[in-house]
Amino acid sequence: MNPVKLIQFFILLIVNFIIVSLINYAFLVWVANKADTTISSVLVKSAIIAVVLTVLFTFYNKKKDKSDE
Repeated sequence: MNPVKLIQFFILLIVNFIIVSLINYAFLVWVANKADTTISSVLVKSAIIAVVLTVLFTFYNKKKDKSDE
């Protein structure tokens, strides 16, 4: 795999993780009204979702790049 693509993958993974973590935390605090919610309680689920989203986005871009050629 190209090193530039690998760096882009990890940057996208980190950005997805931050966005998903904040959305999960906000949902649990404001919508579900769970008082015992901490940021560490949503990190594992957020990490799994971020990895799945990043992989799907990467596959979509590869498929899109091949169809553009």
